[in-house]
Amino acid sequence: GALSELLASLPEEERFILTMHYIRSMSAKEISEALGVPERAVQSVITSGKSRLLSALNQADPEIFSISFHHHFCEI
Repeated sequence: GALSELLASLPEEERFILTMHYIRSMSAKEISEALGVPERAVQSVITSGKSRLLSALNQADPEIFSISFHHHFCEI
């Protein structure tokens, strides 16, 4: 779907961190420990990546954005 395509278009590191967080339900702390990077850096990637995905999804299809936003991000 649109969200999967947008996720695939992100830089590898950002896509990897977002996948670990949203798909594998890992916390920023768990991701930072697994990757050996500061937790703040991981949280920054999660915040900016989520924002970028939501913006791109809204531009791609505002109707899907409304549905996907609530399904993928509000309940997580």
